[in-house]
Amino acid sequence: MLLADLKGRFAVNLGISPYFRIRFYLSRFMLLMILFLLIQSVSLSIYCVSNRSELFPAGSTAYASASVAGKPANSIVDMELGRGGPDPDSTFSDRLNYINNSLSFEINRQLSLDKVGFADKYEGVEILWKNRLNHLAETKLIYKKYLPDISPADGWISSLYGYRRSPFTRMWEFHKGVDIAALPGTDIVATADGIVTSADYNGGYGNRVEITHKFGYKTIYGHNDRILVKRGDIVSKGQVIALMGSTGRSTGSHLHYETILNDRHINPLKFLNR
Repeated sequence: MLLADLKGRFAVNLGISPYFRIRFYLSRFMLLMILFLLIQSVSLSIYCVSNRSELFPAGSTAYASASVAGKPANSIVDMELGRGGPDPDSTFSDRLNYINNSLSFEINRQLSLDKVGFADKYEGVEILWKNRLNHLAETKLIYKKYLPDISPADGWISSLYGYRRSPFTRMWEFHKGVDIAALPGTDIVATADGIVTSADYNGGYGNRVEITHKFGYKTIYGHNDRILVKRGDIVSKGQVIALMGSTGRSTGSHLHYETILNDRHINPLKFLNR
């Protein structure tokens, strides 16, 4: 019945179109190829099992690894799972040693060929870095000269930078500097190298000195009793520029000291505490 059915389908396909004829032959051919490969695989497995002694002679490494607890393996299921790796003197290790030796030889050869040039280059780089470090050190020293980081006078701080109650009106006001109180006539020094841009009486500041430094810094010294410099003078860090007093809007002998950076007031204690 199956054969008759196939013949009927084959006849119908032949009667319908050549496309179905090609499809019919291809499907049968692929089925035959699958059956053939399956038969070959089973035959190869049976041959390997039946001829194990010839494929793995007794005493060989493969034979020993195909045994369990000293007994020859009777089937593929009895064989131990493969483990291991190359010996230290294997081909892979030899290749690594060869590559390592080749690289060492090439490096030594290049160093020997370029020994003089390499020494010159190294010396040049060393000199370059020394010059840069020296330049950096010099730049740091120069910046240090113009950084207002020393105390302008000996004494004690009587008023901090920031908001405070006015000693005159008792109202809250912003104090743009710090007040350092001491005895009248106490030395007042420039806190950094610079040029005097103002040295005169200035309203509430009283006798006031203004010094302009490099890198955008400026310092102001107020309420002085006596000014020892004049406008245009070049002063050094630590140089005495005035004597402490109580001129201008002041309640007693003290120095009003301001620090300005790029036209903005900043807390002088940020530098004095360094």
